[in-house]
Amino acid sequence: MDANTRTGPISNASVFWRNNSSLSKLIENKFLSDMIFVIGKEKRRVPGHKFIFSAHSWCFYNIFHNLKLDKDELAIEDVTVDAFRVFLNYCYTETAAMTTYNVFDVLKLAQKFEMEHLENLCKAYLRLHIRRDNCMQMYSKIIAFERVAGLEMKMMKIMDIHFEKMIEHDSVVSIFLDLPLPAVRKIIDRNYVKRDEMKFFRATMKWAKNACQKKNIRPNSVNLRTILGNVFQCIHFWSMKIEHLHEILIEYPGILSPYEISWYFRKFRIQK
Repeated sequence: MDANTRTGPISNASVFWRNNSSLSKLIENKFLSDMIFVIGKEKRRVPGHKFIFSAHSWCFYNIFHNLKLDKDELAIEDVTVDAFRVFLNYCYTETAAMTTYNVFDVLKLAQKFEMEHLENLCKAYLRLHIRRDNCMQMYSKIIAFERVAGLEMKMMKIMDIHFEKMIEHDSVVSIFLDLPLPAVRKIIDRNYVKRDEMKFFRATMKWAKNACQKKNIRPNSVNLRTILGNVFQCIHFWSMKIEHLHEILIEYPGILSPYEISWYFRKFRIQK
């Protein structure tokens, strides 16, 4: 058939096929699409091709062919449109232009749809881009994910070295204060030499005071210790200078029991 006599579902079909042979030309293209993604709070409607996603993920295959979609629409509300476009590009071209702003949403999508290769790409990207200045922010996000023990350990090692300096910056403190208690414990419950225990104590108490405020309870010694639970036991009081312990007892009367005070002071005498 002569090229000029082609007929088809679109008027510029010959232009479509003369463009590159890559599947990238199908991204967000209604041509041959057989489903719609509804993305984010904006409810952006993005056309898709079931066979592309089914080829990448059994999870997608199950959704499309076994569970069946209502009106062939799949809503994904908890990611940004920007991150979804990165995910979409990967599905059609196996390349992903990740940034520190979108990588966590891309990782969320990779884990949600059980795409192990993309998940590993996200982790590799994060591993290369964890730095002291973004470590706390990344840690606050990575704790929501599964199968990230290696990344979490790298962040812990950075904080082992730099936490005392990091916590001097208001932007880092604000992130730290919003961490859930188990995540705070992982930071505080680290045993390494030459750490300034008083700085760790002050950071912990800031977190506890903020938690009291959220719960609308008085930040007295009893409530602070109660809200910290076993995290309080992670503070190495025995490694502090004796003047720091005196300072704590004055500022937070009753936060240590008489037995604990006696034990710590006895420890100081033994160390001397």
